[in-house]
Amino acid sequence: MNAPVSTAVAVHCSCCGTPLPDRAAEVLIETDSGTVRVGEDFVHLSRTEMVILSHLAEVSPRMLTKQALWDWLYQLDPDGGPEMQTILVFVSKIRRKIRALGMDIENIFGSGYRFKCQRTVSILRPIKAPEAAE
Repeated sequence: MNAPVSTAVAVHCSCCGTPLPDRAAEVLIETDSGTVRVGEDFVHLSRTEMVILSHLAEVSPRMLTKQALWDWLYQLDPDGGPEMQTILVFVSKIRRKIRALGMDIENIFGSGYRFKCQRTVSILRPIKAPEAAE
């Protein structure tokens, strides 16, 4: 079963209303909203799914081990995090959603996972305000 792909309206300049350049060939991973976009198509990911996908995309074409992903997700968890098996579940859910957009997460048997995408990928993160000087 494939994840539903939603379609957004065309993007226009907020000042003059001119259509913005077509970014159909680009993948936008919007970490703040949990949205992965290809042109006008998009899917939503949970917060944990977004952390995993953006980390895999960031290190692509290198692969990450299941242990490395688990460490990345739960490094600050005082209880040590859930079972390692949860990584498999999250990767499966992400795959189901992003395949509808022409991307995949490759399983390197016995080694780990690699993000697969033939398009240019941009990861959009929220801008943090600078710390106030004391």
